[in-house]
Amino acid sequence: MESPKPLISIITVTYKRDSLLRRSMESLLRAMENEPRFYYEFLVAINGPDKVSKQSTLSFKSRLGSSPLVVRDFDHPKTPALARNELLHEAQGEWVYFIDDDAYVDPDFFSLFRERVFQKDFSILGGPNLTPPGSSSFQKLTGLVLSSRFATFFSSARYGQKGQLRSCEEGELILCNLFVKREALAKDPFAENLVCAEENFLLHQMSAKKKTLYYDPQLPVWHERRENLKLLILQVIKYGRGRGQSVLKDFKILKLPHLLPSLCCLYALFILVNLVMGHTLKGFYFYPFILYILLCLGAAYRVGGPKNLFSKALLFPVIHIAYGGGLLWGVLVDR
Repeated sequence: MESPKPLISIITVTYKRDSLLRRSMESLLRAMENEPRFYYEFLVAINGPDKVSKQSTLSFKSRLGSSPLVVRDFDHPKTPALARNELLHEAQGEWVYFIDDDAYVDPDFFSLFRERVFQKDFSILGGPNLTPPGSSSFQKLTGLVLSSRFATFFSSARYGQKGQLRSCEEGELILCNLFVKREALAKDPFAENLVCAEENFLLHQMSAKKKTLYYDPQLPVWHERRENLKLLILQVIKYGRGRGQSVLKDFKILKLPHLLPSLCCLYALFILVNLVMGHTLKGFYFYPFILYILLCLGAAYRVGGPKNLFSKALLFPVIHIAYGGGLLWGVLVDR
């Protein structure tokens, strides 16, 4: 007797990004049609008053066939962690797949996933998120810089296809592209007060319980980058703040590379204060600045060669200072 097909619960949280949500769901439908050896269900949280996104989501119901669609709309925005916990209460799948509303997949996505789960008994499996074709020049530069270890260190594999299928650390996985077996998730698994990086705290806890995390570079999604410098800075501050809040819950989630951007932030503040006061930077205080500039230029050259070298190089201190400031905010202000 043929065993029943496994069910994948696809979870998305959205708010006022209707066109991106439609693109994401269209891509998932194509991937579902190409891999009929799974059952699927959609669970979507509309995280705030947003009738347009709700109507767009419901418009897919007739195209899902026998696949269930669960839509939860919240009158008042919740943290994404709390919204996902709410959806997990209703998820029935053997696997839960988390994807962001501004991410989309290739048509063979679930077929590739099926190949992986038949090769090995995974509990947690994720892949990178790549810059979509047709992105703006700024978005492409951002994607290149984020994929550099000098910019994001542990997390650089999130933004590029690095290495082979392998066990990994929590920092290499991201919630916009993550499969987790339902049985591995406790009730309300995400820490609901974290503004961001809730998956990393959860995966850190899972690792502590001897769950093995796996990274697959051949299982990517396409993920929209921020459109301008201001939005990028706010995003990276949020990442750092989420990590800082996680540190207050468990100090072991903090590693030395997480601290380096904060030192960079404090050093930048030191330089700024001295310049405002009319002091001349020289000697011991100036050498780290020169070394850092050279490292930024070298890292910029490694990700894409000499083209747009200075634009890429400038993004490194932006990311470092924003993340470092966010980390300090999470640790010192959100206590």
